[in-house]
Amino acid sequence: MNFKALIILTLVSFFSTACLFENEPDSKVDDPTKEEIEKRKQDGDTKDYCDIFDWYGDGTCDSFCIEKDSDCDVNCKAAPACGPDTIEVSKCEDSATCKEVSICGSTIYCEAAIVCLDGQDAAPVQCPADYRFGTKCDSSDPEHPCIDNSSPCGGPSFCNYDPAVSCLAIPVCAEDELQVENCKSDDTTCKEISECNTTISCVPKQDCEAVPTCGSEPEYASRIECEKENDICREEYLCSTLIYCGGE
Repeated sequence: MNFKALIILTLVSFFSTACLFENEPDSKVDDPTKEEIEKRKQDGDTKDYCDIFDWYGDGTCDSFCIEKDSDCDVNCKAAPACGPDTIEVSKCEDSATCKEVSICGSTIYCEAAIVCLDGQDAAPVQCPADYRFGTKCDSSDPEHPCIDNSSPCGGPSFCNYDPAVSCLAIPVCAEDELQVENCKSDDTTCKEISECNTTISCVPKQDCEAVPTCGSEPEYASRIECEKENDICREEYLCSTLIYCGGE
C-alpha cells in the first residue's frame, strides 16, 4: 500500500467515526438540566436530547424535543396514580420515601404506606380549650385554624375552633339595671350584653314613682302568661317597673 492510499484510508475512518457519534452526548452534557437544554436549542443545537436521555413520555411535557412528546398531547386523559404500598398525600414533607408522579400534565405526591396492625387506632384526641373534635376541618376563623390530628391508622381527626364549647358564662345586667326582652328603638339608654353566644338587653333602673300601664290592653303577671293568651305580647317599662301587655 502506497503512502497516498494510507492517508485516504485514515481520513475515511475518521469521518465515519465522527458520524457514528453525532447524536451521542459529549463530555459537556453529562446530566444537563432541561433549562440548559432549552437554552442550547435556542442557540441552534440540533441534538435530540429527549431521545438521548429518555425524556419522551416521562410524564413531563418537553416542548424542545425533536419529535412530538406524548406528554404534550392535549388529548391525554390518563391520570397519575400511586403504585403499590404507597398512598397519595397533599405534599411531600421532607420525606425520603415521598415522590412525585406525573402524567398528562398532572402531578400527585405518593408516600410510602404505613401498615396498620389489626385493631390499631389513633390515640384519643384531646382538643385544647375552645376547640371541639371533628372528622373534617370546618373552622372558619382565620386567626384560629383547625388543628389536624389525622393519622394513617386512626383516620381523619381535627380540632375545630368553637369557643361556645367550653363557655359557661351567663350574661346578667348590673345591679342598677333592669333586664328587658328587647331594646326599644327610641331608647338610647338600653344596651345589649353578650356572653357565650347569649345576648340580653338591659336598661337603667330609674329612681321615680311612676308606673307603666297597658292602656286599654290587658296586663299579665309574666311574659309566659301573656303569650299563652295573645298572639301579640309586648313589654312596657318605666321607673324600674316592667309589665307585660296583651295585643289589642
